[in-house]
Amino acid sequence: MKIPIHPNLAAAAGAGWFLLASGCITMPWTPAPYRLEIVGIEDKEVTAALAALTDLPARPAKPDQDPRRLERRYRADAAKLQRYLEARGLAHAEVSLDIEQKRKQSVIRFTISGTNVYTVRSVEVTGWDVLPEQWTHQLVGQPLSYARIDEAGRRLVRSLQNQGYPSAAVEHKTVGLDHETQEAEVRYSVQAGAPAVMGSWQVDGLKRVDPRFVERRVPWVPGDVYQRSLVDQFSRQLSESGLFSYVGVSRADEDARTGVYDVAVHLKEQRRRTIGVGAAYQSDTGPEARLQWQHRNLFGMGQKFELDAKYAEDLWLGLAVLTLPDWLRGDQDLNLGVKASEESTDAYLVRYGKVFLTVQHRWSESWSGTFGPALRESVSEQLDADEAYLQVSFPVTLFWNGRDDVLNPTRGFGVAGGIEPFYDLEEQFGFFKSMVTPAVYLPLAGETLVLSSRLTLGSISGVSLDGIPPDLRFYVGGGQSIRGYQYQSVGPREEGRPVGGKSLVEASVELRWRFWRNLGTVVFLDGGSAYEPEISDFRESFQWGTGLGFRYFTGVGPVRIDVGLPLNPRDGIDNDYEFYIS
Repeated sequence: MKIPIHPNLAAAAGAGWFLLASGCITMPWTPAPYRLEIVGIEDKEVTAALAALTDLPARPAKPDQDPRRLERRYRADAAKLQRYLEARGLAHAEVSLDIEQKRKQSVIRFTISGTNVYTVRSVEVTGWDVLPEQWTHQLVGQPLSYARIDEAGRRLVRSLQNQGYPSAAVEHKTVGLDHETQEAEVRYSVQAGAPAVMGSWQVDGLKRVDPRFVERRVPWVPGDVYQRSLVDQFSRQLSESGLFSYVGVSRADEDARTGVYDVAVHLKEQRRRTIGVGAAYQSDTGPEARLQWQHRNLFGMGQKFELDAKYAEDLWLGLAVLTLPDWLRGDQDLNLGVKASEESTDAYLVRYGKVFLTVQHRWSESWSGTFGPALRESVSEQLDADEAYLQVSFPVTLFWNGRDDVLNPTRGFGVAGGIEPFYDLEEQFGFFKSMVTPAVYLPLAGETLVLSSRLTLGSISGVSLDGIPPDLRFYVGGGQSIRGYQYQSVGPREEGRPVGGKSLVEASVELRWRFWRNLGTVVFLDGGSAYEPEISDFRESFQWGTGLGFRYFTGVGPVRIDVGLPLNPRDGIDNDYEFYIS
């Protein structure tokens, strides 16, 4: 498929990708007159990681800085680089520093030598005979990595702690190097300690939270074999409840020789009520304001009541949800909610109200899902045609989360998928709406440089396009879709206006660089379209957008500023650029 690309936009986008990618190694934006060079390593990933460890991007050297002071500063960087190389298995790596001062531009050069990689030949453990399954396989035959050796030691201790030994520890570990064969022998000395069984628990710090709320989350019965994983699960569930600002779980101050592990729980309750205010701006839809109010502990057992209101130039939305935790069982909650909205876009004008009941179930740390009925009444206008709908639906969703962080993931994989059958009570017909979104996060240089990708596929089946309420169809374009294109503008059109489709394809790739503390930048490429058939037809138009973004990281997620450029703009439809602040 041939795509016409506006030459100026292509040049700007290409320059952005080149600058970010090349900056990982040569730091072209470092203020003159100093430039960073790292030589002796051919692996670009390792070179990028080393560059990110140095102090130069965060605190650029001044032109008139004392050379001796400058050398002391970057000697510390050289030590950091050497520790990183040793952790990757370069046991004899050496880092030398050379500061070449010139009139126009000086060079801070780190030279790496001794980059031969050792391989782990054998692993020996004394003090314990039963090793975790496949435990040695993560070391034997692998490049020598001190970080991996430390991690294997932690896994060994965790295995012992999950078999009834709370005081298990690695007393010491040694690594023997054979310089002729370039192989290594790893030895661990383990002290298991005294065995124990789970005992009682005692809690302090509760004021308004009912003690039964804590009791329901205790995952053991006194007399069970001690498992560290049970104690961690207990602590995690209390933290994730949102009721406590501090959760401390430890062994009670009793004689450990009794063989009973009694648990002391120290808690500090959160404020019950919270008010949140948010704002955003998008060049295609204008400013947006949001107000949230939440009561975390309505009746003492963690019942939560939330109000959420959003207002923009062409949108208002109100939402109220009551959440009942531990509904019927400890791993699921019940949500009762009501929602109302009015939205006016180039595609439609719609007003609707909705009531719903949703059960949230958790099968494991990774797997969760929701299901439950909903009743929706709406009135919509599209292309001067008014329609009213009264529909029931039963959405079912599944989530698998393998990411390291929900708000700002840097590694891992996640997927969200769902299907929602609708039935129109007045016209007596039904249809199915389904979507799936996998996302992957690959760390290229630790948490500093991350490549993320996302794909979304959607389909509506069982009815013609005209039978689907306009606001339930698929639309593409905007800050949460293809950046660089106006909101809902990509897809089927009639009389110059978007009318939505029965299928959807969206793809996005981002290169994220956190270059200093709470500051970061991204380069992105988005693409996709909505289609009239229920199966996407890739032979039709596929719009592409690219651009640059800035991130400021906070404890509740990043603040985003993005500028998107359409790579194959449509005459009379698309602007030269769009920008988004959220």
